[in-house]
This record gives sequence, C-alpha cells and structure tokens, in this order.
Amino acid sequence: MSAADPDIAGLAALAPAATRHTEAGITYFHLPGICFPSCGQMLKREALLCVTPHGGYPTRLMLSARAPKGGNWFVHHALARNWEWLSVSGIMADRPAVEVLAEHLEMYR
Repeated sequence: MSAADPDIAGLAALAPAATRHTEAGITYFHLPGICFPSCGQMLKREALLCVTPHGGYPTRLMLSARAPKGGNWFVHHALARNWEWLSVSGIMADRPAVEVLAEHLEMYR
C-alpha cells in the first residue's frame, strides 16, 4: 500500500511497518511489533486489525499471543497463521483505523 494511504499513515505511529492486506474480501492491517499496556505491564505483540465485519463482529484486534487480560479468547486463521482474539463487540469501523485500534487497545488495560 502506498504511503498516501491515510490508514497506514495513522497506524505507522504505533507500528511503523504496518501494512494493509485483503484476504477473502476481509481487510486486515498487519501491525508488527506493536507495544501496549495490559494488566499493569507493557506487552509487545504482532497484531492484526480487522476492519471488515465478519462473524458477527464489526472489527477485531487479533494478537500473535494472548494478553493477560481475561475474557473470552478465540483463534482465527488469517494471512497463513493463527491469531488470538478477545471477544469484544461494538467497536465500529466507521472511522480511521488508528481510532479503531486505540479503542481495541483500551480493552486490554
């Protein structure tokens, strides 16, 4: 995706190597090396932000490994690997991807 992509430009502040991918009609942002607080500690994970509704969720944030936050965790296969995701509904994709990401990351505090 070009540097003119506003979603990539916004996400690059948190994940400089962010890239956009589409698989089976679903849009994902791959976010390698993202750092965020969770349950009193800083975590570094590879993440996949899904901004296309599917499976009953308007958006999803998937991680390379679970965070310490409790809840209903699930596994999703995308971009040739498995990702862990915490069941969080109601985070809409009607704004820039960086805002969607920020709302998801708040759920891990």
